[in-house]
Amino acid sequence: KCSNSPAMSAGLMPGDRILSVDGEAIGHIFTAGKLIAQTPPVPHTLSVLRGERSLEISITPELVQDGSAEPRPMIGVRWAPEPRVLVHENPFRLISGVVYMTFDVLKALLNPRSDVSVKDMSGPVGIAHALFASARESLAMLLFLVVFININLAIVNLLPLPVLDGGHIAFAIAEKLRGKPLPPRLMANSQALFIILLFSMMAYITLHDIMREFDMARTRKEIRQVQQTPDPVFSPAADAAAPAQTVAPTNEAETNMPGAE
Repeated sequence: KCSNSPAMSAGLMPGDRILSVDGEAIGHIFTAGKLIAQTPPVPHTLSVLRGERSLEISITPELVQDGSAEPRPMIGVRWAPEPRVLVHENPFRLISGVVYMTFDVLKALLNPRSDVSVKDMSGPVGIAHALFASARESLAMLLFLVVFININLAIVNLLPLPVLDGGHIAFAIAEKLRGKPLPPRLMANSQALFIILLFSMMAYITLHDIMREFDMARTRKEIRQVQQTPDPVFSPAADAAAPAQTVAPTNEAETNMPGAE
């Protein structure tokens, strides 16, 4: 399949993992193909992991007809999901890793120079989708996600913010230091303000959750369309009988695998 492809001419090998295309990190199995297909057939620089070696490979796509209305740039590879490896990790190490990860996310949210923002968080819609996807994957994945969510909620609940348990602890400490109760009006107003802020944030997060659901549905549709297209035929310029390469981006997209690009 896909003989004479640019992938063969550039030296891509089966099992290569594409980390980035022109410096843009690949976080989805479909992203690399879209980046190549949606740009003119000009040379691209692929950052590739081959075993333990990192390589920079220059590759120029070729305009080919694959059953779509118009020819599009392709390099002649078939994307493959990474093999899954079951690791029996120490529970205490696993829990401590989740705790550190939670604090790292909180620090990133508070850092104005970070690319992590509130819209990247998940609310009820996103959590429900993640639980459903994990349950379809395996019981171990579902249990890990449940543990992850519970640890996250426990840490967030202890933040010193009104309406959270951490806020009540902070009020109690302040009263102990003052030697007398805090003004009831101050406590009531601060809690009312943070309730409004909390519900506003939840509505904002839920809106982005719904937008992500539509984006994922559109991506799954595009993947199905790619899977149903015939293999492209490249011009006989490179190795005449070379088979298509099978490479894998860094992260895989749920359980779908798109076709040749």
